[in-house]
Amino acid sequence: MAVRPPPYRGDTRRGEIELLEEGPIFQNAYVEVFNDRVRFPARGGAAGNDGTSFRWRWAAPYGVVVLPRLPDGSLLLIEIFRHTERGWRLEAPRGFGASDQSPDEAARREVLEETGHAVLTLTPVRTIGASDYPLHLFIADITAEPVSSQTDENEAIRACHRFGRDQRPALLADTRIHDAETLFLISVAG
Repeated sequence: MAVRPPPYRGDTRRGEIELLEEGPIFQNAYVEVFNDRVRFPARGGAAGNDGTSFRWRWAAPYGVVVLPRLPDGSLLLIEIFRHTERGWRLEAPRGFGASDQSPDEAARREVLEETGHAVLTLTPVRTIGASDYPLHLFIADITAEPVSSQTDENEAIRACHRFGRDQRPALLADTRIHDAETLFLISVAG
């Protein structure tokens, strides 16, 4: 796990929730969960109240989301079962980065693992998210055919689906897509 700088403490005088003491309650390879002791900001000039507040963060140093684009301009989305939602979803390939790997390398790895296609060119779109877990968004031009049949054994990916340019408006309204990153990348894919 990556070593992180201490979290921003906050300042109740500026209307922020002040972190008095971190309260770690759970950690595994993917996530860290806290029940922190905090001071809430004062309202109307009164002293702020102390209390507790739930917080979580990904254990990885960063993440990537990559929208694969085939040579004919079609987009490729994976159909994946998401345990947290207990259902099948359409989304762009995504995953955790590692401290010994660049975001570009992680993006190429995720596309190969989740679709079987190799990345020909990778275009960074933007980085969003918190400073302790930036999420790097990419569009990847990929090979026309898969180059590998090896998939990540810890994923429940049922299929890859191809969507032509004429299907993008309907795709943006597709209720099987639940994440903003995939919707954003579809909207800027050109």
